[in-house]
Amino acid sequence: SGKHSRAFMVAAFAVVSGDSNAYWLVRVAAPHSVSLRPDLQEACHKGDPLACIVLGMSFSLHGAERARAIPPLRKACGEGNLMGCNYLGYHHLSGRGVPRDPKKALALFSRACDGGRMAGCNNLAHLHLFGKGVPVDHDKALTLLRRVCKGGEMTGCSYLGFMYLKGKGLPRDTTRALALIKRACDGG
Repeated sequence: SGKHSRAFMVAAFAVVSGDSNAYWLVRVAAPHSVSLRPDLQEACHKGDPLACIVLGMSFSLHGAERARAIPPLRKACGEGNLMGCNYLGYHHLSGRGVPRDPKKALALFSRACDGGRMAGCNNLAHLHLFGKGVPVDHDKALTLLRRVCKGGEMTGCSYLGFMYLKGKGLPRDTTRALALIKRACDGG
């Protein structure tokens, strides 16, 4: 219905604008995004990077169409939209619609992070924390997660809490861990 299509659009633009907490709404409303695709395709073709990202999200959330998410995300990233680079990196990391390639994901997350996108920094920290495509590097993960958490990306606060809880790359501190995890829960 039109109401659900609008909900998808509002949530998708919130996520693209940096509100990762709206991602759950994108997933819920995704089945209704199909009716929006012709308008999104036209806007993307005319050079609107946000429309390209939202179009990519629409395809990405429909399993059989994941490969169709890649061209609009690649276009958005190529035109300098760092959130497009971040989402494209996620596809390369997970093998959604493209062959799994952690090295490409690393480059795309680094580009997004270097440009100030906290979601890109968060994903980059995840690679270093768990050694996905790079050697485990707790110091890099810690530096990135502190920046991400300070920047308001609550997933980064929860990962930082995990590091304190498990003593990954720093002394174990359950009090600080629980405070960070609580902050993440309260923030999103």
